[in-house]
Amino acid sequence: MHPLISNLDTLSDSEVEEKIFKLNRAYHMSHNQEVRHQIIITLDTYKIELEERLAKKKVQEMDNQGESGLDNLINIS
Repeated sequence: MHPLISNLDTLSDSEVEEKIFKLNRAYHMSHNQEVRHQIIITLDTYKIELEERLAKKKVQEMDNQGESGLDNLINIS
């Protein structure tokens, strides 16, 4: 995690997406390679957080629908 990023649990999904959008814009506006590198590190942190949240939601949806893990993916016929 980037040292200047505080607890991401306090942010909503839309706030994380907004930060990703703003960082992408800042990355393309910057011509300084060192700044771009720091933006990439920060972007990666936010993207990983968003992916983890989406994965958790998907698992919760599967659990709510009565699906358990990989059971529906394995077809023994």
